[in-house]
Amino acid sequence: MEQTEILGWGTDATVERRPGVPEERRPPEPLVDAIGFPSRQTTGTPSVTSPHRPLTAVYGTAVPLRGLSGLVRRAAYRAPDYEARRWALLKLADKIDVLEHSPLRVALGLGAVALGVLGLRALSRRRS
Repeated sequence: MEQTEILGWGTDATVERRPGVPEERRPPEPLVDAIGFPSRQTTGTPSVTSPHRPLTAVYGTAVPLRGLSGLVRRAAYRAPDYEARRWALLKLADKIDVLEHSPLRVALGLGAVALGVLGLRALSRRRS
């Protein structure tokens, strides 16, 4: 077996004797994809902006914030990224959004809670 057939041969050699030296760059340059860097978006307004960081080149405008979950998200984005309050509010907004989009589930849940409260009240009256 020749040396050149060994996988990884020459990687620990000096820089001048390495097999891939012509392709190596010092310092390494970042590779740019075929599209390049995105241009700044000019249409629409962002649904939420943070006062703690600049607006990105591309932002979402397809689904505007609405309802109670939108209010909670706006409050969350006023807090800096490093505060737990921001992430807790965003998780709460997700939960509220689920409830806003399934009113039947909310009605059934509230009905179950009401039945439970009424049942406990009836049991406490019966025992006394």
